[in-house]
Amino acid sequence: MTVVMVHSDLRRLLRSTVGRPDRKAALTGLTRDILSAYPGSEIWMPTFNYDFPRARSFDRRTDVSHTGVLTEYFRVSHAAWRTPTPIFSIAGTGEPVCQAASALVVEPLGDAGLLASLVRWNGRVALLGCGVGALSLFHHAELAGGAFPPYRYAKDFEGTTVDWDGNTRQVRLRYPVTDLRRRVAYDFDEIATAMMAAGAVRSSDRFAHSLEVDAQDFVLTWQQKAATDPLWPIAGESRAWVEPMLESLGRGFVIDDFEQVSLEGAASR
Repeated sequence: MTVVMVHSDLRRLLRSTVGRPDRKAALTGLTRDILSAYPGSEIWMPTFNYDFPRARSFDRRTDVSHTGVLTEYFRVSHAAWRTPTPIFSIAGTGEPVCQAASALVVEPLGDAGLLASLVRWNGRVALLGCGVGALSLFHHAELAGGAFPPYRYAKDFEGTTVDWDGNTRQVRLRYPVTDLRRRVAYDFDEIATAMMAAGAVRSSDRFAHSLEVDAQDFVLTWQQKAATDPLWPIAGESRAWVEPMLESLGRGFVIDDFEQVSLEGAASR
């Protein structure tokens, strides 16, 4: 199976679009262009919905995509399936790739998630009109191998998901976060330079102002860089406080370093 995951900046793409006078026509035409550009490939798009930490529920049938109007159009009009994963749901064409929701801990960015499958299947990512900062794969690259990067910490969110049949299931989502008061920023220029030098990212020959990413090479390059310097992708202003704090702690960050966790909450994790 050949898979291409598509991220897009619709505003930039449509600057060069002619003959599509309204948004629906533009979305229809661009989706047709994407399907035509990768014949025989299954197309995935992120249909992330960020309401779960607040609402503690996710309905993959109806909850809209927050990752742009193209992804929402694709979800409604072309996708054959959508994963039940809160926040990090992905929709796609072709045979369903829908792991069941579970009360066990779900780590969508880790080795059991769909991004890991993209890597295992030697998939590609198309960054249409956007740079590597839009690439959700980099969060999987941070977790590949099972360990959290030292500058992020694990946080669990419990809630429910609603499946196609309307049944509600309990789920516990875990993913790497940073302190809301002092976020860790990434140096995406450095990341792009390193990945292009390694051949993992290159200019697209299918779409203007676009890039293509080899998922396996991207993750491998990230791991190689992190083995030499675990803080390599973060920006200088973040490194200025992260590095001395890590040295003081003698370990990577954990939730208690930034958040007060109740005994009840701690027991539930």
